[in-house]
Amino acid sequence: MVDLKLVSYIKTGFKKGYSKEELLKTLIKNDWTKKEFNIAFKFLEKHKTKKSIKIEKPKNNGLIEFIENSLRKGVSEGEIKLALSGKGWKKETVNNAFKKIKFPIITQKKEEIPYKIKQKIKPNFKNVFLQIISFLVIALILSLTFSIFIYLQGLNNYTITDQQGNILNKTCVQENCSDMINFAFSYVFENIWLYVGISVLIALGMVVLYLLLPFKKELLWIFNIFYFAFLLIITYNWILFQQG
Repeated sequence: MVDLKLVSYIKTGFKKGYSKEELLKTLIKNDWTKKEFNIAFKFLEKHKTKKSIKIEKPKNNGLIEFIENSLRKGVSEGEIKLALSGKGWKKETVNNAFKKIKFPIITQKKEEIPYKIKQKIKPNFKNVFLQIISFLVIALILSLTFSIFIYLQGLNNYTITDQQGNILNKTCVQENCSDMINFAFSYVFENIWLYVGISVLIALGMVVLYLLLPFKKELLWIFNIFYFAFLLIITYNWILFQQG
């Protein structure tokens, strides 16, 4: 299917003095294919009005002047010869006229034309893969961090009642403290999916913000500060448990 914007671009390029090769080179640099260019070019050739270079049948001096003017406008030698041949000029006459021209010819500066007609988004699989890995690593780290925090909460909240009816906090019944450890683990697993879900949402938000916002370094510092603050809270809970 013909891209009409591409056709318009090529048409504009020809009007401003660009050759077919120059336009093709520019478009290929901007993610267009040669096949797309050829389709658009054929469409343009098929539908364009026959208003090419106006050439009459002047004398040889007029022919030289015409060639010089065309070269100044940026028309290539091949395009001029083709146009003259189409108007009945003999090849030998045209070649002789070119030989009489004093080179170099100062050409008019071509007006720059926009080439970003179409934005082709090439999927960067490496970048996508890195973002997915980052998301999974962040989610895993946050899940483990939340689990440690809740585990310490469980240790600090563990209480037993002795034979005299006294409530003892952070005290083990078993010699290896397996009762306290099991309570803390059950405290974690009680809402494990909630912590995992929160971690996944936070990780997703962090990755999305990192991709969208321009101040990436500052954003990383903010993430690190919040995480470090959370680690300080965990450390504080551990200290409380040790002082128990």
